Amino acid sequence: MIARALVTFAASVLALAAGACASDTGGGGTAAAAGPNDQPGDVIEFGGQQIARIVSVDRGTARSDGKVRYVVENISGRDQEDLVYSVTYAFPPGAMGGDIAMQYELDTTVERGFALFSNDRSKALDSVMPDASRAGALLGTKLNLAIEPPALTMSRTASGPGTRFVGNRLECVGQAPFEDDPSELWLEFENVSNQKLSNLEVQILFVDTKARTKWKSMPTVNPGERKRIAPDIRGLDTGDRRFLVKVRQAAL
Repeated sequence: MIARALVTFAASVLALAAGACASDTGGGGTAAAAGPNDQPGDVIEFGGQQIARIVSVDRGTARSDGKVRYVVENISGRDQEDLVYSVTYAFPPGAMGGDIAMQYELDTTVERGFALFSNDRSKALDSVMPDASRAGALLGTKLNLAIEPPALTMSRTASGPGTRFVGNRLECVGQAPFEDDPSELWLEFENVSNQKLSNLEVQILFVDTKARTKWKSMPTVNPGERKRIAPDIRGLDTGDRRFLVKVRQAAL
């Protein structure tokens, strides 16, 4: 599986004065209280590449309903169709964090896929706090971006696990013998996490011809449950039948 890392909290963070209000947008939205926050103008990189610049952040209701909206612009100069984003929320340390002198307790949302085209100057990325009951204690938020290209996909075998997606939560456990029988292509996945996975989509990219299927929605997958998905390959030039797989959680 192609490894990837998320852009996480930088070593230097902006600490806002406790109780103070700061405009994140130059006219819209109010920052959370004291804590780490990224700001308009911040550039987000991944793997040494500049991906996007934050145009604005709206945290106006973050401490009541846990919702945050980032607006970003593409500064890479090219289309980027294999991006995922998540948002990390910072809270005061809990009992365990206090014992080991943690500055913040962090909770990060599930990654969601999106595309950022070369002419995108105001792409909105919405986020909801994983546990909205903690909204009143929010100290700050940070946007994470990563490149997650389609992966060469192997099924689980007796000797090893299959390719995993969605932050290692979803594992490929079976697939059609497409190289021998090109009439049908299906993949079977298992939720190997302890959380329900919903709003997932699957896409197939054929290596030889660069043809792509349309995104195919996957029904909600409960922990330990398996789902079989068959993207529509009718009318596509599948070439030598080698393919890559992309799984994403659709944007809000």
